[in-house]
Amino acid sequence: MTTIACWFNRESPHHSVWVYGDSKISKGTSTLLESGAKIFSVPMTCFAQGESGFFDNPVCQTNIGLAYAGSSLVGLNLNAALATCLSRLNYVSSLPSLNDVAAFAHRLLNLYVSQLAISSGGGAACEIALVGGCPVEGQIKIFYLYPETGDSGFSYVTESYSDQIVKDEFVLLLGADKERIARRIDEEREGQGVCWWRTPKRVIDSEVSDPLHESIGGHAQLGICTQTGFDVYSLCRPREPGKPAAYLNYLGFDVSHDIGVIGGCHIGMPGMS
Repeated sequence: MTTIACWFNRESPHHSVWVYGDSKISKGTSTLLESGAKIFSVPMTCFAQGESGFFDNPVCQTNIGLAYAGSSLVGLNLNAALATCLSRLNYVSSLPSLNDVAAFAHRLLNLYVSQLAISSGGGAACEIALVGGCPVEGQIKIFYLYPETGDSGFSYVTESYSDQIVKDEFVLLLGADKERIARRIDEEREGQGVCWWRTPKRVIDSEVSDPLHESIGGHAQLGICTQTGFDVYSLCRPREPGKPAAYLNYLGFDVSHDIGVIGGCHIGMPGMS
């Protein structure tokens, strides 16, 4: 499983959504991967018809955040399908809203699950969070897509949350031990300002570093969404505890030394302490 927390961060006048989680991919009590990506930035570009007569005039460019907990087979394939389909949209009558994108993801999930349910049963279950600044409504939203078993079988349900509606205390949790982690966040919120707003991050960091958890672990990963789009962040970590030397960590990799150069370019991933 895993743990993912999504919340509206109002520590500054420019509100954002933070998505924070672990990177451990496991099967039962066995760890399959310590550096599994579970938070993604999905590019969405909409093209209008240009002077050439082809759809080559970009009229909307943004990034949508996707995070998953549960079946990696479902979560990773949903990310791949969305990245492919949303990267090349042809404008016909209107721009897609974030509600439209969530409805499309919902259709894809049900299609995947209809194929997987027979062979995988409960192993096809996957929780999804979609986060973005809606280009139509002009507000930041979180969509939560989760599986539900009813009379008609196994299908997905969608819930939505907007910055203008939810309370400051709101935290959406995906994955393992939701009730226990939610209680920890409520109990450990203290003070004001940055410290209060970043409590979910501190709690998830503690969960990731606790070796007693079989389904949570690996490394922390962070994504931040503003009205202009969603970015995945690296995290500043000390090279040695207690000493000032530090590096930018992404999924346990040193961004500068392990993965930082592609040809003549450096990876320009933003960082956060």
